[in-house]
Amino acid sequence: MTSLRALLFAATMAAATPAMAGDIRVVVTNLESAGGLVSIGLHGPSDDFPSPAAMVEGRIVPAAAGAVTVTFRDLPPGRYAVAVFHDVDGDGALDTGALGLPAEPYGCSRNARGRFGPPGFDRAAFDLGGGAVEVRIELR
Repeated sequence: MTSLRALLFAATMAAATPAMAGDIRVVVTNLESAGGLVSIGLHGPSDDFPSPAAMVEGRIVPAAAGAVTVTFRDLPPGRYAVAVFHDVDGDGALDTGALGLPAEPYGCSRNARGRFGPPGFDRAAFDLGGGAVEVRIELR
C-alpha cells in the first residue's frame, strides 16, 4: 500500500509541476559586413511563417562581420522557428529585387529553404523543452 501511495504522490506532483521554461540561443553566421542591422524573428506555429503576425518575439541588433548571437529567454516549451535577415541599408525591411527575390542576406532555422518563397513553418521548426537550444543560421 505504501508504494501505491508513493506512486500516486509522484504522479500528482508531476502533473502539478509546470513545464520548465527554456532559452533559444540564435547564432547568425556568414555576415559579410558590419554595416546595418540584423533582424531576428522567433515564431510560433503558423501557416503565415515568417510573417510578423506569427512572431513570438523579435530582436534587432547591430551587424558584426562574421556572426551575431541573440538569446531568447524563459520561453515555454513548444515548437518554434526563426527567420533572420541582414538589413544592410538599415531601412527596416528586407529589400527585394525586380522579381521579388530577396536582395539582402536572409536565412531560417534548420537552414530551411522554400521552393518559390520562404519555407513553411514545419521545414524550419525545432522543439524546445526545458533547458537551452542553440540554433545556427547561415545567411545566404
